[in-house]
Amino acid sequence: AAPGISFLNTFSLGAYPELVRLRESWEKRLGKPVASLLALARVLPSAQPFTVTADGQERRMWLLFTGNGVYEPAGLIPLRRPLLDEGLFDVRTVSAEHRLARTRLVLSAALGALRRSRVYQVERVRSLDLVPGTDAASIAYDGEATAAPDHLTLTKARQPIRVYSP
Repeated sequence: AAPGISFLNTFSLGAYPELVRLRESWEKRLGKPVASLLALARVLPSAQPFTVTADGQERRMWLLFTGNGVYEPAGLIPLRRPLLDEGLFDVRTVSAEHRLARTRLVLSAALGALRRSRVYQVERVRSLDLVPGTDAASIAYDGEATAAPDHLTLTKARQPIRVYSP
């Protein structure tokens, strides 16, 4: 069995951590939607695509984001998670397999047409088996970055997490 990664909120491969860092630095001045679009336009031109085998299917991507629980809305800017106990991951990917993928993604986001995009995909899954390619050098989860392992499986814990609050 592949090693697991424990995370509470998010897991990602590719350009997503840098996109979030830029968005967060701009969102107080510009608002989250505008800051997200600008961060996407800034990060993608210099991003490097990577290969990952996800659930047995090899894919070339710009980014892979996995959130704990289903995020709303399904567009580029996930704002909220109504539930965390439905047993699903929210997986969002940007494919590098289509011609002009990055340009198409930015245009689709700006025009509100992500739901019809062949480049951007949203899936809800119970687990995700990943074999990062040698070009997927690092992963990030809950704000921490580390070297990508050879193989990992993301699964949801069945037991609740006890939270202490003041």
